[in-house]
Order: sequence, then C-alpha cells, then structure tokens
Amino acid sequence: MGAMGGELGSLHRQARRLTAAGAEALDEVVAEEVAVALVYKGVSHAVMMATPCDLEDFARGFSLTERIVESPSEIYDIEVEPVGRGIEVRLNIAAKRMAGLQQRRRTLAGRTGCGLCGVDSLDEAMRPVATSQATETVSRQAIWQAMAALPAQQRINLVALVLSTMTFRDPHFRTWPRIVPRR
Repeated sequence: MGAMGGELGSLHRQARRLTAAGAEALDEVVAEEVAVALVYKGVSHAVMMATPCDLEDFARGFSLTERIVESPSEIYDIEVEPVGRGIEVRLNIAAKRMAGLQQRRRTLAGRTGCGLCGVDSLDEAMRPVATSQATETVSRQAIWQAMAALPAQQRINLVALVLSTMTFRDPHFRTWPRIVPRR
C-alpha cells in the first residue's frame, strides 16, 4: 500500500471539482511523486521527480540511457534509501565508468519544466518555496474557457496523451487563456 491508503505509487487526495452548477467534493487517486536522487559512489548526480516504485529499474535504465554505464554488469549494487523528504538511489558502478562520469558532470540549466534540471541534491530539490503575493483571482468562467480550449491546442497530445501544457495570460486576464502547448 502507498501513502494515504492508495496502491503503491498512488495517493488518495481530497479534491474539489468546479462545475457549471458549483463545486463538488471528491476523493481522487493521484500518482505519488517524490524527489529521487541518483547517487553514484557517494556523488549525487541528478534529482528527478518520480513515482517511488521500481526505483532499481529506473536507476538501471537511467544509467544505461545516459551512458553512465555501457552494460548492466557495470552496476555492482543498488540501494534505495529514504532520506529526509526524498529518496536516494545509491549505485556502485565500475571505477572506469565513475571516472568518466566525474569528467562529464551534468550542467543543465533548467529554465522550464519542473525546475529540477541541473539539480543534483535532495536538499536543493526540496528547498522552501516562496509564497506568492499575487492578489489576482481568476473567474470560474475563465477557467472553463481555458479548459475547453486546451484539447484542440494539444495536437501531439491527442495522439500521445502524455504531454504537459502551459498557458499564458496578461496581468488583467483580458487575453487569458492563450494556450501554448509545450514538450
């Protein structure tokens, strides 16, 4: 069982669905995501948000696709350890591969997406978030218009069903929503 009584990797959350007639309370099942640090021989390499299931397989796949190792046999051991507000996946890899990894440390400067590109430690990934001081509100009608317009703008998502989307609006909500699918 996962946290809050869901299946492993999922959570039950109380939600409020806005409808044309008002709002309704729901119990929703959502995917659980936690910060997962991939740590090679004690050196934290990357942090990603991931569902906390099958993390050994995730680490193997990441290590192979990122060419940190050339074959699974170069991964000698994998340990999964909950640490603070995240999980460390600790890998012991061949010395030759570790030397190569240290020469090409990740230096991604993430300006879009979830914000974790280039983050290599759980402490940095889970830093406190500033509270918004915004006072604008969005009308229920504007939200409905945005949600209704969204599917037609997600051309690739109509086929793939897995893409993220971002929207833009002016500060006075006059042109909101202007929908620009990305990723």
